[in-house]
Amino acid sequence: MYKKLLSTFIIATASATIGFAQQPTNAGFESTWVAQTGYSEPPGWGTPNLLSSSATIFGANAVSVSQATSPNVNSGTYAVKISTIKYTPGFVDISTYLPNDTFGFVFSGKIMPSSPYLFPGYPQTTRYAQLDFYAKYTPVGSDQGTCTVFFQKRNGTKVDTIAYGATLIASNTSFAKLSVPLTYKSGLAPDTATIIFNSSYKKPQINSTLWVDDLSFSGLVAGINERNMLINAIKVFPNPATDNITFAASGANESLSMVEIFDATGRRIDAMAIQNNRHELNVTKYAEGLYMYNAYNDKKELIGIGKFNVTK
Repeated sequence: MYKKLLSTFIIATASATIGFAQQPTNAGFESTWVAQTGYSEPPGWGTPNLLSSSATIFGANAVSVSQATSPNVNSGTYAVKISTIKYTPGFVDISTYLPNDTFGFVFSGKIMPSSPYLFPGYPQTTRYAQLDFYAKYTPVGSDQGTCTVFFQKRNGTKVDTIAYGATLIASNTSFAKLSVPLTYKSGLAPDTATIIFNSSYKKPQINSTLWVDDLSFSGLVAGINERNMLINAIKVFPNPATDNITFAASGANESLSMVEIFDATGRRIDAMAIQNNRHELNVTKYAEGLYMYNAYNDKKELIGIGKFNVTK
């Protein structure tokens, strides 16, 4: 049973990496780490440290995920350190499920030594546009790290993927901000988010090391219900427009801070910061035709979407 459940997660992790309300749990890894026999775990995150020497059924393996301190943090007191470790089989051998017989990952959720063993993800219902995080990476050879994000929704016994994103992490001797844009496959709201960091990619190299800190989601993507409420939620006039078009907040309590403009193919062609909840845009530079817009408030929340026409 141990082999079956753990290998299922490992296969899913490997395949995934190659291919302002609810933020990630313990996003800065600052919560007090939970002491286990021979290692500790970051609350809200699962690690393969169960495969260490304290769990002799799997073999005498090194701890691959540990608590990092200064100078290996971006902010605060702690970060997470992930190192690629060579797997040594024990009574149960799962090496056939590990790339190059190695492991080095951390994921939102947890692995337990008793049933039901695996708890991937955490509750998440907001349709964020991307995950931002800070990382530094010391690879061995040409190795690369990865970050993968899944937004999912349970549908009876089936789990539907609502959104997916992944990025490679290159060598960097100091912390840099990285982002994982999410591509949505459904207009539904998710109920679970899973974030996975790996210290190695296609051909894992032992001792490749990744440090991660300060995760946060940013931006919003409208779902089915939200989209209906957002259509024409701000004032846009005149429409059609010949020379200028005005964008304005529709309510006294609403702030309008940015507008993005897209052409009929969905390509973003313009973006502007808004002052005093109102902006007049000169559209004489635009070709005649249909355009779409997204409007955001000062919290980067999507507050309005719609269309306008430019005539000559």
